[in-house]
Amino acid sequence: MKLEATPRQNGLQYSSRLEVGDYVPYFYILHGERKLDMQVMASYHNLLIFIDANLSETEIEATLRVSRGYYTHVISDKPVATSNDRIFHDPHVYKLFMPPEAKFGVFLCDRNLKLINACVGNSFAELIAQIPPQSTLAVRNIPAPLLIVPDVISETLAQRLIAYLDNNQDKAEINSGSYKSRAHIHPPMDLELELDNKLSKSMLPEIRKVFYSDISHRETYKVCCYDSQVGGTFGRHRDTIFPHLHRRYAMTLILNDDFEGGGVMFPEYNETIVHAPKYSAIIFPGSLYHQVKEIGKGKRYVVVSFLFAEEEALLQPDLERFRFLVRRDICDMQINRIVPDSE
Repeated sequence: MKLEATPRQNGLQYSSRLEVGDYVPYFYILHGERKLDMQVMASYHNLLIFIDANLSETEIEATLRVSRGYYTHVISDKPVATSNDRIFHDPHVYKLFMPPEAKFGVFLCDRNLKLINACVGNSFAELIAQIPPQSTLAVRNIPAPLLIVPDVISETLAQRLIAYLDNNQDKAEINSGSYKSRAHIHPPMDLELELDNKLSKSMLPEIRKVFYSDISHRETYKVCCYDSQVGGTFGRHRDTIFPHLHRRYAMTLILNDDFEGGGVMFPEYNETIVHAPKYSAIIFPGSLYHQVKEIGKGKRYVVVSFLFAEEEALLQPDLERFRFLVRRDICDMQINRIVPDSE
C-alpha cells in the first residue's frame, strides 16, 4: 500500500462539496488497528453517514442501527464520546461532504463509488427515509473501459504455448486456494521472442490508437491454466497495488475456447462476464478491480502480462529488464500520425 496526502497550493481553486454524480475519493482513515480504506469498498454499494461530533449519544446510536442492506460507515469531523468500531473521524473527509450547518449527511455510492443519492440536514430519520433499501435498488450496468483486440496470435503459436505449460507441469507455479486457483509458467526465450514479434504488430498499434499509449515494456509473460478439476478461479483484485504502480494495462490473451464458465468480470462497473474469442486479447487498465470467474468444465488457457510505457520505466530503473525485445518495423517510411506521441 502507498498512501499520499495532496498539499494545498496557493493560487488554485478547489472544488465544492460532493453531490450526486461525483466520485468519492479513495480516502483512507486509520484509528489504531481499525481502518476505513474506501478503494477496497469499490464494487459494493456503500452508505456513508456523516455526523456532527457534538451529537448526543442517543443521536449517534441511531445512525449505528441503520444499514438498509449496504456496507455502512459512520464518519465524524472529530472524535465522539460513543465507542464503536464503525465510527471514524477525519476533518478533511468530513468537510468534503458536509456543510457546516448540518448535523447529518447521508450519501449512497454505487459500485464505482459514484454518488447516486446525497442528502444533508438536521433530522436523521427524514434523511435515511430517502435512501432505498438495497433490495429495491436498480443496479447500474456500465460498460467497463476495456479493449478487445481480435486475432492477436496464430492458432499454431497458441497451441505451442499450451503444450509448453502442459509438458512442464513440474516447473509450473501452482496456486490452489479458494481465492486463487491456477497454474502458470514463464515461457522460454524463443516463445517470448515470438510473442513480442507478433504483439508488436497485432496488438500494440491498436493500444496506441485507442489509449494514446506507446507501450515499450511488458512484464515477463505467464502462460496460465484455470482447471475446472481444481476450481480454477482468481478473486477480486487490482493489479496496480503498490509496489506495482507501473502496470498501466493488464493483458489477458485467450489461447483456447473448449471450456465452460470462466471469463473476466469487472465488478465496479457491471455483473457481465467478459468472454473474448480465442486468439484475442483483453486489454484494460490495471487499476480496475477484476476477477476470473470459476471454470465450470475443461481448462481455460491464457497468457497474462502487464504493459507500460517509458514514463513508468523511468521511475524504476530495474524495470528496464521488461522492455519489449521486438519493435514494429516501420523504419524509413512516412507515417501519418494520428496521436500526439511518437513511435
